[in-house]
Amino acid sequence: MLEVLDQEKGLALALAETLTEAGERIAAGETVSGPAADRYRTAAAKFSDRYAGTYFGKRELRALVANPRLQV
Repeated sequence: MLEVLDQEKGLALALAETLTEAGERIAAGETVSGPAADRYRTAAAKFSDRYAGTYFGKRELRALVANPRLQV
């Protein structure tokens, strides 16, 4: 069971890192193109608005992974 929880935590932290870096790159002027570009930009913005500077406890990590709008 602990192994599953560690995997979930790792997935959530990887997603948080990906979205944080995406938001920083977009804010710095990097462009994104392709069929999923709007979804990528939206996910980065929503993550920044909701989770920037937030402590990630178990509840926050679960909410992050469960949010389909943040899946990139």
